[in-house]
Amino acid sequence: MEPDLETNPSEDPIQPEKANSAGNDPHPPYEFSFQAARTGHRIACLNGKALSSSYDPQKEGLRLAQGLLALARKQEDIRHIIIVGAGSPYLLKALQAEAGEASLEAGPLQISIYEPVPEVYQWICENQSYRMPVIQSRQEALQYVQSRPVLVFPNRSLVQNFAMYRRAFEELDEAAIRRQINLNTLSKFGSLWARNLYANFPRFLGAAELTALKGAGRGKPAIVLGAGPSLSDHLPAIAASPRREDFLVIAVDTALSVCRIHGLEPDFALTVDPQPINFYHMAGESFRRTILLADSASSPLALRRWAGRLIRLQNAFPLSRELARISGHTDLDSLGYGGSVSTNAYDLALYLGCSEVLMVGQDLSFPASKVHASGAALEELWSFREHRLSSRETGNYRQRFSVPVVHLPSETGAVHSNDKLNVFFNWFNRRFSEDTDRIQISLLRTGGVAFTHGQFFQTFSEWESQRVSAVARDNGVEPDIRDPRARLSASGSPSATGRSTTEVGSPASGISIPGLPNLADLPEPAFQKLRQALRLLKEEFQALVDACASEKLLFANLDRLARAIRLAGTGMQREIEELKEQGKLSDDFRMSLKGQAARHARMLHRLLARLDR
Repeated sequence: MEPDLETNPSEDPIQPEKANSAGNDPHPPYEFSFQAARTGHRIACLNGKALSSSYDPQKEGLRLAQGLLALARKQEDIRHIIIVGAGSPYLLKALQAEAGEASLEAGPLQISIYEPVPEVYQWICENQSYRMPVIQSRQEALQYVQSRPVLVFPNRSLVQNFAMYRRAFEELDEAAIRRQINLNTLSKFGSLWARNLYANFPRFLGAAELTALKGAGRGKPAIVLGAGPSLSDHLPAIAASPRREDFLVIAVDTALSVCRIHGLEPDFALTVDPQPINFYHMAGESFRRTILLADSASSPLALRRWAGRLIRLQNAFPLSRELARISGHTDLDSLGYGGSVSTNAYDLALYLGCSEVLMVGQDLSFPASKVHASGAALEELWSFREHRLSSRETGNYRQRFSVPVVHLPSETGAVHSNDKLNVFFNWFNRRFSEDTDRIQISLLRTGGVAFTHGQFFQTFSEWESQRVSAVARDNGVEPDIRDPRARLSASGSPSATGRSTTEVGSPASGISIPGLPNLADLPEPAFQKLRQALRLLKEEFQALVDACASEKLLFANLDRLARAIRLAGTGMQREIEELKEQGKLSDDFRMSLKGQAARHARMLHRLLARLDR
């Protein structure tokens, strides 16, 4: 038995001490102490509650180690595991005894442990016989999870009974899920993104950049319109508000057709979806004053008919940044992205400097089996596509059950949602918690999910009345929630035509967004410089195609073709993961890289031909 793992209670009295945070994540102070188990082994306690078995901590560690290794052996694709919460050194000892020290360090299975309690971490580090990686820094643990495919394994007794361990597990598990979603997204949409980026290049040449909007809405409240089923309940009141000039309206693309039906012209609209079906949300929607913020990889079909003002949103795709550099879009600002255009819309409200954000239509579920708001483009599309063998109800069912079902908390218990919407729900919950000091967060009733932060209102009128009263109190006057046009009429100040002198308009109409010269206005020297940069990039991709003929030739040109390799490899995430695992360059990887480089060269050839026309 290791001498530092046991103690005589009479020789080691419990000395409670105040501890700080786990890593860099602030937690309330807690009492940390040691005590003896019935077997005489030393065990750690938080607030007087044992982190290990108070009977036999060694046996508990052995049982946990055996369960973990049994799980790992059933899943052959698992190579990296991070255990959240050791609680004591006994788990490490059991893992090394069961799997062997050499196996854990350099074998096919690599296990690390994240221990967020500093005192437990120090206790483990005092025993030099354990070489298994033990992480105490929150940032280091997140970096580990985000840099490779990892199974996040909870020490269940700690995660279930201690909030500190539970938060640590949830954060790492969410990071691992986000990483996998990003990889899946790149694998699924990588080729589509590349095609859209090249196709959109001429369209975005004259577009403004996001930095033009920084602080443009300072002091104003923003209403963010999602396309959830509850949007239909609240939009008529928002559209009819006599105080329209007092707030900014930010709408996602899926809500635009619903806004048009109710006569509401948003100040800002956002579109980020690269899929061609997004065209249906934007077809025919070109509001006169609305500013459209479009991802540089969004569907070219969706942008084709937009005649209003346009802002180019930066994309994390390396090719997007390279094309932005060539076109002169140097702004590095970007909006937070949680997988849904609604997350971009929420972050835009913060970027504008708004004082309050009111979330509308954020159901993130399927209340009453509904998928979208009434009037949404894809809902109305069924009026044309429906036939005897493909009904609206069948399409609705497929949308609700195509992704694994998850039940999320609601005001009435639980509501039917799915894995995809759960990711957005967690993103909003996390951001609402982080942003409470930056912006006042309000939400309108949805019948869907219930967020843990923010003030809820049953109707838009209730929110508007509360806001008018709050503004009046701040100004030291009696609140008057009547229609402002009615107040003007009562005060005897109508215009000569009998109309109100107050015009309800769009606040965004006064926002100036200077853009770059579009293709038609580009001076000839600037056009030739842009064309030359694209031609050089095309030649690099063609050189990469030639270099992929052999492994020796590819390695000889790695430095010269580094940019082309980085850009072409973005759509090869699965192959890159396999390359990391195998540690060598396979012929399959080389052929995949050659194919991607050839595709980029062809698309650049077409882009240059379009610019010359």
